[in-house]
Amino acid sequence: MNPAIRNGAPLRRLAFAATLLAACSAPTRAPEPDPADAVAAYHRALVEGRPGEAFGLLHPDAREGLDRAGFEALYARQRDALLAQAERLLTLARASRPEQRARVVVGDTEAELVLTDEGWRLTAPVGARPPPDAPAEPPPPQ
Repeated sequence: MNPAIRNGAPLRRLAFAATLLAACSAPTRAPEPDPADAVAAYHRALVEGRPGEAFGLLHPDAREGLDRAGFEALYARQRDALLAQAERLLTLARASRPEQRARVVVGDTEAELVLTDEGWRLTAPVGARPPPDAPAEPPPPQ
């Protein structure tokens, strides 16, 4: 008998190939980032006196027309109020898992998704809802 066969080399190669195939075919997904981490970073920046960094963590819609200098001036005047607001938000974010939503826009078609334990799911069939900026439809003729 061939010494390589006697030593089990073909079986080891087959087991290695099967393991490699299984590893390559099993989809792996990086863990979803925790939204509470962004809230904690915002809170920490405010507590540590880094309003410019806190401003960078705000979505453009949340900036309410403020630029970085305007936010820093607001922080200088309203530091305690901003800290209290950030503390409340951080407490809420840590108390329960924040709902994660996504809005996907392609051309004039928009879809909203929510992250569930099973993955991302549509909140309504695509096209079932008019986009938020769509003009209101006139009432049907009577």
